[in-house]
Amino acid sequence: MKFGIIDIGSNNVRYAVWEIYGKGYYRMIDEIKENVRLGAETLSPSISPDRINAAVAALRRFRDFSESLDVSRTVVVATEAVRRASNREEFLNRVREEVGYDPIVLSEYEEAYLVYKGVTGSMEVKNSLMIDIGGTSTELVWIKDGEMMESASFPIGTITLTEKYQLQNIVNPKNHTAMEESLKEAFGSIPWIRDKGYETLISVGGSARTMGRIDRHKKRYPITLTHNYTLNDLDINQMYYSMLTKDAHMRSKTDGLERDRSDIILGALSITNTILKITGLQEIRISGKGLREGILFEHLNAEYERYPNMLDASIYSVLARHDMDTSHAEHVLKLTFAMFDGLKEVHRIAPTYRDIVKTSAMLHDVGMSITYYDHEKHSFYIILNSEINGLNHREVLLAAFAAKFHKKYDSGLSITVFSHMINKLDLFIAEKIGILIALSEAFDRNLRGLVRDVECRVTEESVILTPISDEDICTEIIEAMKVSEKFRELFKKTLIITRP
Repeated sequence: MKFGIIDIGSNNVRYAVWEIYGKGYYRMIDEIKENVRLGAETLSPSISPDRINAAVAALRRFRDFSESLDVSRTVVVATEAVRRASNREEFLNRVREEVGYDPIVLSEYEEAYLVYKGVTGSMEVKNSLMIDIGGTSTELVWIKDGEMMESASFPIGTITLTEKYQLQNIVNPKNHTAMEESLKEAFGSIPWIRDKGYETLISVGGSARTMGRIDRHKKRYPITLTHNYTLNDLDINQMYYSMLTKDAHMRSKTDGLERDRSDIILGALSITNTILKITGLQEIRISGKGLREGILFEHLNAEYERYPNMLDASIYSVLARHDMDTSHAEHVLKLTFAMFDGLKEVHRIAPTYRDIVKTSAMLHDVGMSITYYDHEKHSFYIILNSEINGLNHREVLLAAFAAKFHKKYDSGLSITVFSHMINKLDLFIAEKIGILIALSEAFDRNLRGLVRDVECRVTEESVILTPISDEDICTEIIEAMKVSEKFRELFKKTLIITRP
């Protein structure tokens, strides 16, 4: 089925459509947005007629868009701009009568909760402060061990600050000072904002994605993934003060900055910079998932039996999307883990790499959905550009390289572009994981699970593998021995495979 979500925000009205299939697997298939600015003119308690007309017209177009895609169900939600408007019933009635949608106006808590669900359903969160900066409000949520501990909402957003302190063009120093003082006072009043041992600030929303995109352009970041991108407090500080020194024209030329956000980006940066100063946090993680994904995950959890582990859910979703042999992938993983555990004194790879091993072993052949020849290169690209929740960018990259190395050891790729993400030691580890996957794939050469397990023994000079099987596995052993030369190069031991 196709499931759509329309988010009527203070700045943009967005419509995203997901295809849901299999065991609650999903993929976004289209997205459209319009910059309506319902939250503009913040000194007025109501939404202006022009803004209402623009929003209704956009929603009509979204309805037609939905019909053309044959969307089965569309959930429509409205946030702060509609929530606070004195004429919200007028707006809602026009949407009902002229478009046929019946928007759900989310309370402050409901909005914060759904954003929290979107974040924790797509990344591991131990103890973090989450911030969602909208056009007319900012939500803060304390998340510990995946649980929502506290939340607070403030009627302060990018549009609010832009209009109040005239941030559209060159910023008056007095306005700049007044804005920072007001933000410090507002956010500093939260009793739980300090001294909670936060590990990171998780930033959500369009402004957060923009900040991450600007930083990626500046650093020539080699991966286009938005979700889980990491930057630090100095990056935000430099971005903030760089923007302050530019007029509107120069600001709009910033790489990665969309034109419709060039006037409000300073507001988002000032809020983020203030929170970093108050908390002393140094790491910022950009979440590409938020309110809409929270609604999606709630729907999936209610309607489908899903994998409780977000990484497993991501891996099986990729396998299903590319119509891969799941049983073979699972068997290769089983054998790979048997050797990973049995040869730990030889490979000396930390147990923390198990999720990387899992991802690369399960998805090593996914590139065959494009073509068999050079499929390891396609697997590298697919892993690197798929939605792999539960891994950070470096871990996704290492999993992609390990899958690449399971077939051919000469990377055929320019590693230079990834040099600030991984080093030669990382590639050495990826090669070792790739060899273990290659051996596992060889042991399942006939795709029938003939080799149930692999026993490992290490001597001073050699590694002795004994594949456990009740049938003739001559072909499997011959295939496995083809990696013996590379095995010796990586592990400094002779590979011996014995019959059970």
